[in-house]
Amino acid sequence: MNARLFYSLPGDKVRLGVFANNLFKEDGVLRRTPLDIFGNTLSIYAPPRTVGESIEATF
Repeated sequence: MNARLFYSLPGDKVRLGVFANNLFKEDGVLRRTPLDIFGNTLSIYAPPRTVGESIEATF
């Protein structure tokens, strides 16, 4: 689950924001594909949690 929150300062010239991706830190394998030719398995894992902030200004 991802989340975004923005706040516009009075005058709507500046907007502040924060975000979080993979909010609940869901770990684990998203998909596994057997590679029978080599006897291995290709695994795709969930991305890590990331958080950040942003400042947007209009002129």
